[in-house]
Amino acid sequence: MPPKPMPFNRLALSPYLLLLLLGGVSAGLLVAAMGLAAIYDLTPCRLCIWQRYPHIGVVAIALSGLLIPRPMKPRLIPFLLLLAILGMLLTAGLGFWHAGIEAGLWVWSGECANVPNFAGDAEAVLDSLLDTKPIACDTVAWRLFGISMAGWNGLVSITAPMLALLVLRKYRQRH
Repeated sequence: MPPKPMPFNRLALSPYLLLLLLGGVSAGLLVAAMGLAAIYDLTPCRLCIWQRYPHIGVVAIALSGLLIPRPMKPRLIPFLLLLAILGMLLTAGLGFWHAGIEAGLWVWSGECANVPNFAGDAEAVLDSLLDTKPIACDTVAWRLFGISMAGWNGLVSITAPMLALLVLRKYRQRH
């Protein structure tokens, strides 16, 4: 006998759906960052790139949740959801840190430069080294409503897991 379908009101609050939503938010932020970079011909600095790594991890975690066999989902999905929430909080921290550097609240002493292309022969590598211009991490390349891309990443990346935790809390109270 096939299992009964889960009622929509229970599915809407499930940890599984929250995991997929966090993966979707991270994927959306990655697409937005790369899309804006392509549209406005923006070159990301080192801190911009660092903010993308946790999002890639959250997307991978959410996709792995799709591959878990049904009997193991109740045990593994909460763990994956916790990892996704931690990934989102990590990128939020990086986003706020970068936005603070852009606003001059603190100084970034790290190196902010493009990585030269080391593919090809020695002459191509030398040309790449000479053509590589540093991208300053304290310069805002794009703003919306006065908030930089790093600031938006921080705001969205802190809001999504906090809302997920609130919804999860209500879900746990009902079940």
